[in-house]
Amino acid sequence: MAPRARLPRLAAALLLAAAARAMSATKKRKQIQKLKELRASEWAHRRADKSAKKTMYYGIPDEWSRRGHIACSREIDRGGDFVVAVASDAPDAVPIFAAINSTAANTRRRRLDVVAFVGAAAAGDLERLVEDHLRREGATLDLRVSVCRGLDDQLQLRPAMRALQMLGNSTRVKRKELLSPFNFAAFYLPHVLAHAARILYLDTDVVVRGDVDELARMDLGGKPAAAVEDCSQVLRKYIDFPLAEAYRAATARRVGGRACAGDGCEPMPRETPGNATCVFNRGVVLFEGRAWRAQRLAERIERLVVDFVHSKGALFRAGVSQPPFLLALAENYHKLDGAWNVRGLGRDAVGLPEWRAIAASARRAFGGFAGVERDLMRRMAA
Repeated sequence: MAPRARLPRLAAALLLAAAARAMSATKKRKQIQKLKELRASEWAHRRADKSAKKTMYYGIPDEWSRRGHIACSREIDRGGDFVVAVASDAPDAVPIFAAINSTAANTRRRRLDVVAFVGAAAAGDLERLVEDHLRREGATLDLRVSVCRGLDDQLQLRPAMRALQMLGNSTRVKRKELLSPFNFAAFYLPHVLAHAARILYLDTDVVVRGDVDELARMDLGGKPAAAVEDCSQVLRKYIDFPLAEAYRAATARRVGGRACAGDGCEPMPRETPGNATCVFNRGVVLFEGRAWRAQRLAERIERLVVDFVHSKGALFRAGVSQPPFLLALAENYHKLDGAWNVRGLGRDAVGLPEWRAIAASARRAFGGFAGVERDLMRRMAA
């Protein structure tokens, strides 16, 4: 056979050999990856079992909120069944007052009870802002604002909140301010404000444009809380699901093996929700106090926090207070209309699905938006 005739066959043989080597290398990488995942799963289950044996359950007794750490400028009026609450340890009182003022300015309620839990740095300024406002506008609305210090000390009585400080030097928690007890304050409000049938919690970076009386009267269908669903994000962004399931299974084995009944016993953990479940934002949450306490949701969140600490920060992929809130309440909340939490207006980045929804709405509302949209798309592509 001529040398030229053999060349195509040789080239083909070389290509086949290279392809076989590549397939072999790919298969080897997959095997290595599978082995790593298996070892990680075994490690997770061992740590989860170890944590489950050590974790103690601490129910929240009725007298916990009356232990004297919280001091208010005005005694909290226990007669109202609806309370608007904010909580922040930020030193600047102005954003806190903006949330309170905008709530009061847009409601038709004759009486509005507001409780502001703040740090010592902002308390004095906030009290002065509230007093000035009441002198000017007090005749138009019975606005009762209590500015309260000491919530952080009250929360530090909870073992889970003390355990969080063990992550102060962890590289997994980049923003150390997320370890502050104030970051978890919302989850304890149905206990601290146990007299109120319903509590509206607001982050202090909000401006309220709607009438909160609608939320005070809304039927939640027996759910313990209400929030706005956000399908631009899903649970797997926040949670390591194999690790979460390992901790849940270990807890279920521990709780299921105990002969205990009643409110003083640790509740069985809920089934882990699907990792593609839509999230819900914690910036505006409406709590149904009795249902929240009955389902012991604050205690469930605490247990997840302890698991997070024990995993050395590996259990949650993003955030500290949002992931346990999502896990504890997933698919067990009333969905508010999206207008009640229009979040992210100050962001410098918008996801493509969200942008398409914004653009479609703008095209319907503004006839000349198409030209503006083309210019925006050019700038974003540059």
